[in-house]
Amino acid sequence: YAIIRQTIAKRKYYQAQLDRYRCEVYTKGQLRLRGYPKKVLGQKVDFEDGDTSKQKMITLRVNGNHFDLEIGERPDQVRPYDTLARTLRETLGLKGTKVSCDHGACGGCTVLLDGQAVLSCMTLASQVKGRKVLTIEGLKSREGKAVQAAWEKLDVVQCGYCQPGQIMSAAALLAKNPKPTDGDID
Repeated sequence: YAIIRQTIAKRKYYQAQLDRYRCEVYTKGQLRLRGYPKKVLGQKVDFEDGDTSKQKMITLRVNGNHFDLEIGERPDQVRPYDTLARTLRETLGLKGTKVSCDHGACGGCTVLLDGQAVLSCMTLASQVKGRKVLTIEGLKSREGKAVQAAWEKLDVVQCGYCQPGQIMSAAALLAKNPKPTDGDID
């Protein structure tokens, strides 16, 4: 019971952080974010002081492709407060990255950012400008193919919704440590 209470408290904390950063305030026709920090969950954000008028485009490198995305409110644009998960799924149409909890608790949204596994529901799209993003659709490395083959061979199937995130986490671990111990896996 105590573990459940801790998990719920952690989720509420992260959701409150995200809600705080997503508060929209319109000032003189320009979108500004009230209280938008220089850091979100320990990572530097490009839109300091919430001013998006300085930057009209963001370039993402996803699965080896470059995407120049406009910042704005239309469906084909990236809002300054959009998460990487939303940008991948809704703006770029890469539906392999799943969003289940949207609180960073389940790992279903895991992608590789410069080779490191990150939760895309907790990462703003503006934070990954110019960095390499790898999704399940672009996983073509030796480790990635081996993990996918093992998933199929061992019939690791439940509902399958969170499996892209699990595969991405496993591929990142194997790329970093080809022979992990049980302790490395935990």
